[in-house]
Amino acid sequence: MDLSLQDADEVFQSARREREREEGHDDDDDKKCAPLGWLRYYVRVGLIPGFGLFSESYLLFIFNQVGGPFKEHSPWTTCYDSERDGYVKMASLVGVVAGMVVFGLLADGLGRRLGSITTNVLMLLGAIFLTAASPAPFPEGDEGDCNTFFWWIAVSYFVFGVGVGGEYPLSASIASERTMAEKSSATRGRDILLCFACQGLGQNLGNAVFFFLTLGCTAKGTCAEPDTVAMNYRVSMGISIVFLLGLLPYRLTRTESRQYEELKRQTIRQGLATPGYITIFKQYGVRLIGTAGSWFLWDIIMYGNSLFSKEVTAQVNAGLGAVQITGFTWLYVVVALPGYFLAAFTVDRAWMGRKTLQWCGFVFVGLLFFLIGGFMPILEESNTGVFVFLYCLATFFYQFGPNSTTFLIPAEVYATPVRARCHGISAMSGKLGALVGEQGIAQMLNTIGLTPMFYVMGGVSLAGALLTIFLVPDSRTINLEMEDQTFVRGWLGEEAGQKFFAQSQQNMDAVDQLEKNLSLELAETMASTAPEPV
Repeated sequence: MDLSLQDADEVFQSARREREREEGHDDDDDKKCAPLGWLRYYVRVGLIPGFGLFSESYLLFIFNQVGGPFKEHSPWTTCYDSERDGYVKMASLVGVVAGMVVFGLLADGLGRRLGSITTNVLMLLGAIFLTAASPAPFPEGDEGDCNTFFWWIAVSYFVFGVGVGGEYPLSASIASERTMAEKSSATRGRDILLCFACQGLGQNLGNAVFFFLTLGCTAKGTCAEPDTVAMNYRVSMGISIVFLLGLLPYRLTRTESRQYEELKRQTIRQGLATPGYITIFKQYGVRLIGTAGSWFLWDIIMYGNSLFSKEVTAQVNAGLGAVQITGFTWLYVVVALPGYFLAAFTVDRAWMGRKTLQWCGFVFVGLLFFLIGGFMPILEESNTGVFVFLYCLATFFYQFGPNSTTFLIPAEVYATPVRARCHGISAMSGKLGALVGEQGIAQMLNTIGLTPMFYVMGGVSLAGALLTIFLVPDSRTINLEMEDQTFVRGWLGEEAGQKFFAQSQQNMDAVDQLEKNLSLELAETMASTAPEPV
């Protein structure tokens, strides 16, 4: 019998869970009986594993808000303009792409735990240096200090982006493998998307913080003052440090995924190398085109619109003030939040599934963009009411649609030995789409205007629907354990694959037997020490 420290930890964790069930603290009972049961369940399966997504989402979206004044107010206008603001955002996206590839590979080679600790540290360092961005403010017209400030935040944002990029394949793989360990395949999609919903919570908090900071400085008439600009920036950035510091102890004390640990141990014992990219593309080439391609097209839409929603609102009605524009930007994020949870609680239903939710979401968003484009000539001459309603409806279908499923599907359709890498490749493709979308939308807003932009985005969305229909499998019906076996047999051959899993099953059976024996011993000990009835 070959047992690791991870196996021993699983034995004691199982005994603890058994003891809690005997005492009436089972999670399912909590959900059925306790008023706050569902909240505790969400904290366990969603908020705790998804807190990294929450933290990175908060900082990415708050930076897009608080970084805007740098290109509008002195002394930063000495060198910081829209072009340099674009370079800073591009530095972040390049970092995200690098993190997705590097940590996708590291997570499959060195483990999920080490990868998640490293991404946490990188995000924390990036957040600290972004908050401390120096010098700010600096003397008016000082070109040297202005350039120092620009490079400081660009490099810090890149470092933060690398950590963010690693969070995507790691969080998806960890959430997926947790459902395998807990035998909860019937609610697998729900649990993974509850983790992903932390992205929406982070976006909402970021927009809320910036809205109230803008409200406060507008009331005082100090929003353009250098000290106020710097203070709003540092307060907003500094909040993310608290989140990331709070997350680090959890990452340090967590254990490795049992499914990954067992497959990794078998690979080392049999002297096998980690499956290479040729093996990945041989077995998963068509799926990768589907998941990477649909994520690429979706992020053209997602980033192209959400990162510039403030400018879009301002162009529809030039009479809006700073507080109103900030409020509308927050509104678009607020109405999208229920979409995350509606997707989570419908994606496991037979009548819905992942594939249907994705292609229908693409279609709805595309039709809404065509509709918004058709209303543009009328809206530009009247008011924003109809535009805001249609745009809010579109942002709802962002989350109750492709934004959720492009994250979920790559976490389920690939085998454990290559899951993080394949998810990282798919997510990297999405961020390349984000670069295209961000730069493309910026050019459209400056040249051809709003109406053609929405028509183009509508066309991209319909293309995403077609790609999903023909190349993306519905992962709701995929058994992850069987997917692992199919991949290993294709990688090693039928006979070697059977031997690989036979030995693996023997080890897991041994662990299960130890769990049962320990539970029986605990039960006998408790029974022998219980007081005799009077």
